[in-house]
Amino acid sequence: MSDPGQWTVRRPGALGHRPSAPRARARAPASPEVETEPPVADKTPTIVVAGVVHHLEGLQGLGQIQRARWGVLAPYAAEWPADLVVVGRSSGGVDPVAVIAGLKDGEATGGIPVLHVAPHEGGCADCRADVCLPDAPVAGQLARVARVLIELGEARARPGPGPGEERGPLSRSERLEALGRLTGGIVHDFNNLLFVITGQVELARRQLAPEHPAFSRLAPALHAAERAATLTRQLLAFGRGSDPRPRLVDVNAVVAQLDGMLQRVIGEDVEIEVRAGRGLGRVEADFAETEQLLLNLALNARDAMPHGGRLIIETKDVEIAGESAPPVSPGRYVVLAVSDDGVGMDEETRKHIFEPFFTTKPEGAGSGLGLATVHRIVERRGGSIRVDSAPGRGTTFRVYLPCVEPPAETVRSTAEPSAQPGGRETVLVAEDSDAVREVTRELLEALGYTVMAAARGEQALEVARAHPGPIDLLLTDVVMPGIRGASLAEQLVASRPGVRVLFMSGYGDGVTPEGAGERDAVLRKPFDQDRLALAVREALDRGRAPRG
Repeated sequence: MSDPGQWTVRRPGALGHRPSAPRARARAPASPEVETEPPVADKTPTIVVAGVVHHLEGLQGLGQIQRARWGVLAPYAAEWPADLVVVGRSSGGVDPVAVIAGLKDGEATGGIPVLHVAPHEGGCADCRADVCLPDAPVAGQLARVARVLIELGEARARPGPGPGEERGPLSRSERLEALGRLTGGIVHDFNNLLFVITGQVELARRQLAPEHPAFSRLAPALHAAERAATLTRQLLAFGRGSDPRPRLVDVNAVVAQLDGMLQRVIGEDVEIEVRAGRGLGRVEADFAETEQLLLNLALNARDAMPHGGRLIIETKDVEIAGESAPPVSPGRYVVLAVSDDGVGMDEETRKHIFEPFFTTKPEGAGSGLGLATVHRIVERRGGSIRVDSAPGRGTTFRVYLPCVEPPAETVRSTAEPSAQPGGRETVLVAEDSDAVREVTRELLEALGYTVMAAARGEQALEVARAHPGPIDLLLTDVVMPGIRGASLAEQLVASRPGVRVLFMSGYGDGVTPEGAGERDAVLRKPFDQDRLALAVREALDRGRAPRG
C-alpha cells in the first residue's frame, strides 16, 4: 500500500523554459490510440493523463482533462500543447519512468511540467518528473500540486527578457512563490497525518505500563513525529510570503514553553541549562515563529554534539552603544543566546550557514533550512545575529531582537505541567478528517470531558440543536467542506451565547481563520495531549473566575 504522506519535489530548475506557442489548440491528427477528440480553440489549461490515477476528479476544475494512451503520449502532449502531463500507474507492462524520460528529452515536450503518481516502493527511483506523489495521494493533494505546476509552467513560458533586461531575479521569485504555494497546500494534509500518528502513539503509551517491552519503543516514534513537524514548520516559514501578525512577546515565556519539549527532542545525552534574565523587555514578534527560532537553534546545537554535551540557553537585556561592533545597530535589545560545546565551525562554513539548503550533514540527514529559517525570522523582526565558533571549541549564536516600549503584559508561560488539566465540561468537535476527529475525541475523553463530534459544520449545528444540555466549548477545524470553522463558530455562538471557541488548524502558524477575531485562540496541528489539555482548559476558563 502506498504511503499518503510521502511525496517528492524535484528542484525548481527542472522545469525547462517552454517554447512559446499559440494558445489556440491545433487539432490532433486522427489516431486510434487517442481516446478523446481535442477541441479546436480553447484557452483553458489542458491536462493530459496517461495510466491509472486516483482522485482524478480533483483536477476537473483546473482545466480540460484529456486521456492519451501510452504509445502516443509524447506526440499528443506536443500537439495540444499540454499545460501539464499526469503520468499514473501502468497495467500493461509500460515503464512510466521511461515514458517520462522520453517526454523530458523531447524538443517539443521537454518543458511541459510532469506529475508522476507512482507506487510508493521504488516508483520514483531515477524518475525525471517534476513532482512525484504516492499511488493513492490524500484527497485534494493531487489538485493542489497540479495547480502549482500549471502556474509555474505558465510563468516560465512567458516571453523572455528584452534587451538590457535580466530574467534571473524574476525567475527565482516565481520559483520561490510556487514553492511557497506548494508547501502551504501540502502542509495541511501532512500535519493531519502527523497528528493521527502522535495521538495514537500517546494513547498507546497511556495504556501500557512503563515496564512493558513495547513502552520504550514508542518514545522514539514520538520524537520522530516531532522532528517531522519541525521540518514542516521550517518549510512553511521559509516558503510562505505572508508575514505572521506580530505582537509583543516575552522571550522568557517562549523559553519556558519549549523547555519540556526540548529535552525530549534533543535527547538525554545533552544537558540543557536555562539562564533566564530578569525584567526582560518585550519584542515585537510572532510567538510561534519565536518558538521556531529557538527550536531550530537548539536542534542545530544538538547536531553539533553527536556524542552528547551541554546546551546553554540564555536571555538578557543589553544596550548597544554607538561604538559597538557591527552588525548590531545602537539601541536596546533582548538577546537570546544558544551555546553548545560541540565540534564548532571553521570560517568558510560560517560564511554559508544561513544560505537555504546549505548543510554539512550527509545527504538525506538534514534539510539545510533550519538556520536559513532563523535568519529570515530575525531579519523580518529587524534584529541581528552574531555567531562565535571555532573548530573544537563549540558555537554560540546570539540573536539580537529590538526591545519595544512600553512592556507588554507578561505572556503566560505554558510550560508542561506536572499533571494535565482536565474537566467535566461538554466539548463539540467539528473536524472533517475521520482519523483526526476520532483521535481528538479519545484524547479529550481521556481528560474527562464529554465529547460530541461532527464531520462538517452543518452536522455540528444539527448536533447542537438536538443536544438538550449545555455545550461549553466548540473545538473546530479552520477549513472544512461547506460551512468553515469561523462561520460555524459565529452561528453557534449566536444560538448559544455562552459557548467558548477554540480553532485548530493544520495550515501552520500565521494562518488566521477568515472571520476570526484577533484574540481567538488557534491550536496548531500536530499537537500532543499536553498542548490540547492546556489549550482547551484556557479556552474554557477565558473570562471566568479562577477555578478553586
